[in-house]
Amino acid sequence: MNVLISCIGKRGYLASWFREAMSDIRVLGTSNTLWTPGLRDCDEKILMPDISSMCYAERVLDVCRKHSVSVLLSCFDPDLAEIVRVRKQLQDLGVYCCFPDEYGVSAAFDKLKTFEVAVKYAINTPHTVGEYLLALQSIDNGIMNWPLIVKPRCGFASNGLRLVKNDAELLMAFKCSDSLIAQQYIEGDEINIDGLATESCEAISIIPWRKLLSRNGETEKAFTIRDDDAVNFGKEMISAFRIKGPFNADLIRDVSGNLWLIEINTRFGGGYPVCHFAGANFPARILSMASGELLGWNNTYRLHTSMLKAVLPIEGPPWNAI
Repeated sequence: MNVLISCIGKRGYLASWFREAMSDIRVLGTSNTLWTPGLRDCDEKILMPDISSMCYAERVLDVCRKHSVSVLLSCFDPDLAEIVRVRKQLQDLGVYCCFPDEYGVSAAFDKLKTFEVAVKYAINTPHTVGEYLLALQSIDNGIMNWPLIVKPRCGFASNGLRLVKNDAELLMAFKCSDSLIAQQYIEGDEINIDGLATESCEAISIIPWRKLLSRNGETEKAFTIRDDDAVNFGKEMISAFRIKGPFNADLIRDVSGNLWLIEINTRFGGGYPVCHFAGANFPARILSMASGELLGWNNTYRLHTSMLKAVLPIEGPPWNAI
């Protein structure tokens, strides 16, 4: 069985964990540059055009045909937004796609759509608007209050996120970009969940954990916890966002004990390793589903398992090959 990890980035450990999960597995990794650490752990490295290229999605199809890919997943939100357009063609090739259809991918990647879907399905989420004047109107009408979180509408890895405390700071933020959202800031404790769902959007596992350290949007220290409310919250999200495959979400529990959805990603996130060390083994379950096995709910994992990320120097590609 051939597994393709698209835009593998630094997540070479996923390649190793897929190989450990089943014998006779080959893992292929893609990137637009050989200067990609995760490629070191792949059995085959495939260079791709930039995601913005008009031929990108077709190139993914070509790779899957040529290498008889059985399982496809992505580690990068903009990548998912492109390859989801050919999800049906991929399935026609016999590829098991570890990501939702276009509705789910778009609703997670576009943070304004995230808000709209959450509201539609009565999932608690901070009020969010996509324009400077709408943010001011919401403040004036008492729907929102200072401070606000401003971030890119289709951002990732916490890039461009800022806390604004007044009109002047809000205006300055929106002057820098015309594709931002303003979101009500929620005071409380951050809780994260990583989960896995079937092709029919049924929950298999949802593991809550807490972040101890994050740099540039990448989780570096974390530990698993028990939080039944967060697990049930995750089940509601799977249904509302039609999640298929792995996902992760940032939640906040406010001072009154209410949970709020802040952000959701329909892919493996940087915090998944703490769940893997706790016994989740999503790669093994994905391979089982790709082989036709029907999986039910099984949320067994070890509490208080911790995870650290270390700096690991590796040899890069030959300079004259770049």
